[in-house]
Amino acid sequence: MSANKTRIISITLTLVGALFCILNLFTPNAFHCTDTGCKLYGKMTLLGIPIFGWGTLFFFLIFLALIFKPGKVTILLELGILIDTFLLSYQLYNLICTKCLIVAFFLGLTSIVIFSSSRRKRSLILLFAWWTFFSGAIFTSYTQNITRPYPIWGKPDAPLKVFFSPSCKTCQALMESLMENSRINECELYPVPETYEDQERICFMLEKINEGYSFKDAFYASLEKADDLSKYPAVKAEKFRRNLRFLLKNNITTAPIVLARGITFLGPQQVIDSIGIGTRSKNGCSTLQPCN
Repeated sequence: MSANKTRIISITLTLVGALFCILNLFTPNAFHCTDTGCKLYGKMTLLGIPIFGWGTLFFFLIFLALIFKPGKVTILLELGILIDTFLLSYQLYNLICTKCLIVAFFLGLTSIVIFSSSRRKRSLILLFAWWTFFSGAIFTSYTQNITRPYPIWGKPDAPLKVFFSPSCKTCQALMESLMENSRINECELYPVPETYEDQERICFMLEKINEGYSFKDAFYASLEKADDLSKYPAVKAEKFRRNLRFLLKNNITTAPIVLARGITFLGPQQVIDSIGIGTRSKNGCSTLQPCN
């Protein structure tokens, strides 16, 4: 690849990377991301400057170096790749941020273009280390996305995540109490299909919610329609089976369950006590089993 072509490609990549950072800096919702990592790192600052602000600054430094000081580009990219490698390792240990991976992609692609021309041993070693952590972060992000619980109702920032089974009597009592006390608005709801009929009920609720029903009306309607659910194909509830797999993966085998503030599991008895709606025997709780 000619030096001029390398320069043009590198300038284009840095400008696209800078534009992506600017959009996330000033319009955080421009790119939809439901990852907890996106919310966490999007609010993080270093020396009073947001993370995407630093990303914008760095890409513009690379851009200016490509225009006025081409000989400094390799050193700047080596520094950027080194810092990003540490950031990727931190995310692997904590939470993955999809938007951060996109920024890392543009940084890495720019580095590959530049380093392939210089072929400096130090640059290639840093790039290999970066690629190792970047690949690990991509794989981790993918596995998190396909195993992440899938809600039927509620806001992502709700303080309580309620896992319930439609056929579980204690779950029904819990949901009724939440709705009667208007605590349902503080919850994001994750139905757990234990049986084929559960899957039909969940599909029924989902369709009613999509038609404009409130969750309360959809929930009670699903209980009343116990004998008329066959027209709601259970195959549509496949995405909700993630919720069952998620609980079993975390050694949770009973429902209802509440995931509070995104980090703490509470057992069935603790769930009912913690939200102030009385107490109930664990004997009424549903025991979850893996479903095929």
